[in-house]
Amino acid sequence: MGVSIHVYKIEASESLESVVDLEEQLHEKQDAKEFVDLFQLYEDLAMVLANVVDPFEEEETFEYQVICGQVVPMGDEPDASYFQVGGFLSSQQVKAFYATIKERSLDTEAGFLALYDRLDEEVKTTLEEYGSPDKEILYEGYLEPLIKLYAETAAEGGALVFCAG
Repeated sequence: MGVSIHVYKIEASESLESVVDLEEQLHEKQDAKEFVDLFQLYEDLAMVLANVVDPFEEEETFEYQVICGQVVPMGDEPDASYFQVGGFLSSQQVKAFYATIKERSLDTEAGFLALYDRLDEEVKTTLEEYGSPDKEILYEGYLEPLIKLYAETAAEGGALVFCAG
């Protein structure tokens, strides 16, 4: 777990290929500290959301894509120089994902804590073995800022780009 994921809000776009000045947009967001850093806890969050030990087997699931975006295949990454783009969600996908977040009550701490409390024992044990922070810190420090970014991005009609940090 040595990679961090940074999530950036960019201008409205329905495909990664149609994004204008991606590198410039990412630099502006990074310089202004307007991105969410999931640090190395993206896997912990994905495990909780999916309630499985290996949440990365199914890249097409909500639980995977809400944390990592829709996978950008190797070789198809845009030339964003410094940034290693690994995922993307279009403006429409962001709106749909935010609706699902609200539907599942993940936009509230109580909803997340209830989900966490229902985790399989194997998942809880694995999280403990990984040294994952407690559920309140996972929510307040990582998931809550990500959900706020989804809310802002959905409201503004923007898209999201997921980069290795």
